[in-house]
Amino acid sequence: MEKQKVLGLPYSGNLGTSHLVRVLAICEGLKNTGEHDITIAGENHHEGLIRNQGFEFIYTPGVKPELISKSMSTFIPRLYTPKMVEYFSKIEEELLKTQKPDIIIRDNFRDLAGIHAKKQGIFDVFLGQVNVCPFFEFDFIPPNVPSIIANFFERLPESILNRIGSLEKNIRRSTSKNLYTECRNLGLGVNERSYEGVAPDLTLLCDSESVFKLKEKPESYKYMGPLLIPNNGAAPDWILDFKNDNQKKVLISEGSTGKYSKSDFFIKTFKDSGLAVALHTKNIPKEMPENFYGGNYFNFNSVLPLVDAVVIQGGLGSTYFSLKAGKPILGMANHLEQAATCITLERLSAGLSLSKSQRNPQTLREQVYRLLIDPKFKKVTKRISEQINAEPDPIETAVKYIKKGFESFRHGKN
Repeated sequence: MEKQKVLGLPYSGNLGTSHLVRVLAICEGLKNTGEHDITIAGENHHEGLIRNQGFEFIYTPGVKPELISKSMSTFIPRLYTPKMVEYFSKIEEELLKTQKPDIIIRDNFRDLAGIHAKKQGIFDVFLGQVNVCPFFEFDFIPPNVPSIIANFFERLPESILNRIGSLEKNIRRSTSKNLYTECRNLGLGVNERSYEGVAPDLTLLCDSESVFKLKEKPESYKYMGPLLIPNNGAAPDWILDFKNDNQKKVLISEGSTGKYSKSDFFIKTFKDSGLAVALHTKNIPKEMPENFYGGNYFNFNSVLPLVDAVVIQGGLGSTYFSLKAGKPILGMANHLEQAATCITLERLSAGLSLSKSQRNPQTLREQVYRLLIDPKFKKVTKRISEQINAEPDPIETAVKYIKKGFESFRHGKN
């Protein structure tokens, strides 16, 4: 039987490691079936890991991390300028024409590859999250909304606040305005329910349906479950001291990118709190109080079982690892997608969420103490932990959906 050719298209430029490893992990799962030849095209900082996994590597430039950061922090994002669309469109078009894949598996910011896959009749698989898909209800004030606007909205009655979601969706579509234009230039019909211009043939949601359940979704959206690649490094040398500390324990993580550091704020807030705090950060503080441990980028998962609660920014990895371990979460989101996660957890009673206007030492301490005292949070996260741990293997699930989807796609073409 002739093998199907798969092209993996990750983007991981300071977005967090999950955006790279999930493409690699699914490609590994497909490779293990013996039915696929796989090549992965990404940036130079991907090459070592990709080749170590036994895949052929092709260099392709990606959207610069600083542009993504700037876009995430603005009220009305403009990620793709007309020049950027033209530039990346040519790169992705030539890549697909040269490689001639049957299937592409792409992550965020490889939108133009999806557009050209549609144009060239290639099966397009997108790895996404519920909290950024167009079927998720945004009915809250995102953290990137300017303070003067956010303060105005916070004083409005709930009947008006419920309309914020549709406003936010229209704002987010502005990101894709130039992608829509490119679709039309290529003779493709625009899908207004897709932020990418055209909808993928298969969207694999890297989420647990027990946590992020959509009220509606098309048939092409499939839950594969959270794809968690554990950090297998050694536990930090202070872990026994932390374990034997008789104080209640909290793990604070600033995420895998090292951006939006609040280390000084956390130290100020919890130095006399009566808590033992493990601070997981890439931004090493100059000094730390006696009740603090770490202050560097240590093995998150080796410490997680020891703590009573976590404070995180709502990133995919830290959220699902915390839920899998049954730990109540206090979310302090930096941008829209993280805010969607934190709000969802609060509504599930799996944790609490602090808006930007609430982030002062007193409120933060009070909310952490609330997580530690109120048993409902532990009860809910224990139940979610059991559900996540009982879910099928996400790689096997992804491979199943890709193989089934491609067969339907191929027969549809014939």
